[in-house]
Amino acid sequence: MKIAVVGSNTIGAYIARKLSESGNSVDLFERKPHIGKEACSGLFSERIWKYFPEKVSIVKNTITSATVHFPKKTMKLDLSPKMLVFHRGDFDSYATDLAVKAGAKLHLGAFAKLKSHDKNLVTLETDKKEMEFDYLIACDGSVSTIRRELKLPDPHFRLGIFFYKPEESNSSFFDVWPTKKGFIWKLPRGKTTEYGIIEEPDTARKLFDVFCDKNSIKQEKLISAIIPMGLVKPFYGRIALCGDSIGLTKPWSGGGVLWGLIAADILVKTFPDFNMYQKQLKSLFSMRIARSNLLLKAFPLVPYLQYFAPAQIHFDADWGPKPF
Repeated sequence: MKIAVVGSNTIGAYIARKLSESGNSVDLFERKPHIGKEACSGLFSERIWKYFPEKVSIVKNTITSATVHFPKKTMKLDLSPKMLVFHRGDFDSYATDLAVKAGAKLHLGAFAKLKSHDKNLVTLETDKKEMEFDYLIACDGSVSTIRRELKLPDPHFRLGIFFYKPEESNSSFFDVWPTKKGFIWKLPRGKTTEYGIIEEPDTARKLFDVFCDKNSIKQEKLISAIIPMGLVKPFYGRIALCGDSIGLTKPWSGGGVLWGLIAADILVKTFPDFNMYQKQLKSLFSMRIARSNLLLKAFPLVPYLQYFAPAQIHFDADWGPKPF
């Protein structure tokens, strides 16, 4: 079969590789002239090596715990599995190289617009020509062009803002300060240290500025990104969506790579039965997302909950506190 994958990020490249290995003809489109998402902390659990051949040379640091700073108390999260710090652009490039080696044809700087689709064919329009495919997989991010061209619903959005400071640190823990609907973090990245926030778009910048001013932290060049939250419809006809384009992120952290790869595996294994893909996604993620959203609703009670919080808990970076 002839398949188009839009978005050569970690999720899109993984799908392109797996479908190519299955004997399909895969065209992988990336609208930017280079590979690599910049607006991402690149903090993945060790489970990433379940989906990619291990390449330790691109790991910047290893994180084993987090310290959560409540107003009058701190709590330690022992992370299992460990978290690995990457530069997201490096990892996207690595994933894309594997896809190309598997046979996927990469189109850089190619904005692929959905021209038409019916029960038999999907037609994409690029700046050079029209191309026809049997199926289309859209991994084109939070504000997915394909999702909006199909008039599928948007997920809820939060805002992530962060910056790097030239402070070298190989510490094995990172710091977290809960906010009303998110958190501020400090992440050691080896040669640099990262400060950031995830919050509602209308309050994120103000809360981050107040935190930095209070702690005498001079902000460097800010990087920001829209972060989706909430699983939305993942297919329409011969077109499926995956990763951030369907809002598949962990509600407590906004991280989407591991959940996106789990979804990508489901898509590949059920391909081209997109109804089954949707069914298995909902079975695995819907209840977890609902439970996590209940926890998030308790965030405004943090000043009170801190008195009942244990000093230390075990925390699965991909699935949350146990039992979960």
